[in-house]
Amino acid sequence: MSRIGFSTAFVRATSESQSSFEFDYPFPDYRAGGNYVEVKIGSTFIDKSRYEIIDDKSSNEDVYKGKINFINESLDINRAVNLLFIYNSA
Repeated sequence: MSRIGFSTAFVRATSESQSSFEFDYPFPDYRAGGNYVEVKIGSTFIDKSRYEIIDDKSSNEDVYKGKINFINESLDINRAVNLLFIYNSA
């Protein structure tokens, strides 16, 4: 039996025309387990073809943080990117 867990986070543009944002995962090695990240700007769902997520490995090789890079687009200052983390939970 499995249960679905959810966690949310948001990052805000701190400069004009920002296209790259760092964020924290809800737990270490989040994406290694095949978990999913849904990305929204405001109420608009952002398709995976419009961004890439790059994991940031720590010195012990675990991944606690990531960076989302938008491809061919940027956000105005103070605009927020909402991240919904969906995962299997015990």
